[in-house]
Amino acid sequence: MPAFRPPRLARQGAGGGRVMHWCVEETSLSQCAHPRWSYEEALKKVNAASAAFAIAQKAMNHIIFVFVLLSLLAGCSPTRGNEYAVHLDVAFTAAETQAFLDGMSDWESNTRARFHPEIGSCPGEHDGQICAMVSGPLGNAPDGGGVMWASTRDANLHDGGTIRVDVDLFRSGRLTGDQFRQMAAHELGHALGLPHLAPFTLMAAANAYSSPVVTLDDVYEYNNLRAR
Repeated sequence: MPAFRPPRLARQGAGGGRVMHWCVEETSLSQCAHPRWSYEEALKKVNAASAAFAIAQKAMNHIIFVFVLLSLLAGCSPTRGNEYAVHLDVAFTAAETQAFLDGMSDWESNTRARFHPEIGSCPGEHDGQICAMVSGPLGNAPDGGGVMWASTRDANLHDGGTIRVDVDLFRSGRLTGDQFRQMAAHELGHALGLPHLAPFTLMAAANAYSSPVVTLDDVYEYNNLRAR
């Protein structure tokens, strides 16, 4: 079997027109195998292939960039500690403030978390700080779980977070004091870095299946976050 020879440009015919030949060893130019293209056609095909390669390379570079960025973001979770300054909104009632204090006590009794609460405005968002604030309606939960009682933001950017509570749901009597306390402990858990966990834990996503107190699974997740 003759060895394969790469494509080459050659002159052929009386007019001296150049054609692209796919040839094999020991085969004369006049006997080169098809396909045959004019020089211009061959040049167009080469340019088209080069353009397609450039587009594919650019797309691959974008994919690599996004992959690296996501990897960096995944590795940029804040380092979790155990000490937190907690700023409670002056607009909370005494009972609502006590509910947050009870939630803190529950976490302190089961984990190494230590809270340092005070009544006052939030001085800003930074590591080791939790702010709990009175809020208006927060809309519906993104998972379709109904009206949100409260939400915690920035827990993935800082070791801490800002808790906003729709107090009108509780002050109007639609939700009970026990539910407020459960909500406070749950949102404190988010500020500590915990995501939603399985049903029957404090950090369960659905309120109907949420434990009223910190469970062993909640404690495990708390410790696991701080072991990374």
